[in-house]
Amino acid sequence: MEHTLAMLRKYEQLGFSNLIASPHVMVDMYTNTPRLIKKQLAAVIKSSEAANINLTLAAAAEYMLDEGFGDLLENNTLLPIGDNRVLIEFGFYASPFNLDELVFQIQAAGLQPIIAHPERYRYYFRDITDLRNLHKRGSSLQINLLSLGGYYGKRVAALARQLLENNLVDYLGTDAHSIDHLQKIEALLNDRKVCKLIQSHQFKNHELLSA
Repeated sequence: MEHTLAMLRKYEQLGFSNLIASPHVMVDMYTNTPRLIKKQLAAVIKSSEAANINLTLAAAAEYMLDEGFGDLLENNTLLPIGDNRVLIEFGFYASPFNLDELVFQIQAAGLQPIIAHPERYRYYFRDITDLRNLHKRGSSLQINLLSLGGYYGKRVAALARQLLENNLVDYLGTDAHSIDHLQKIEALLNDRKVCKLIQSHQFKNHELLSA
């Protein structure tokens, strides 16, 4: 909790006012459930209020499209952002073989997929056609702030910029797992070129606040 509060203070210092945490959900690794996430969120809100931190906090989850995701979807045990947005991620080196089917099932369940950090998937480095098609068929794309600064490498940064230039990016996330990440974001926000790139694009993050 001490680390969490330190991160929240840093977010506040950076000018954030609303945060939506999205802890990972992966089979046999991160077995977070809506009940557990909501319980921890309540504890964080209580502690942040006691520490006079002025942030509005919410939580959802980031779901790996692994062998356990289908059961979560079928049993309606996902924790979406708002009523119907669900944050999903793929493996970094290979996409799910049945990706189109999974996306269709998500949408058929009345949910809108948000694909987390597509710029970090190596199989899209050379060709963004599949991402363009996913976006065209109703999936939203969210890139990471850290990606734009080259934190994950030059090719990731290049793809993030390419997606922005092609108007395929809907949301901007921090991907901050530590104080160190937030310090790197602080340095990034002092980079004029990066700030100009961000300011030239209309993100939809504000829509999540009323979701």
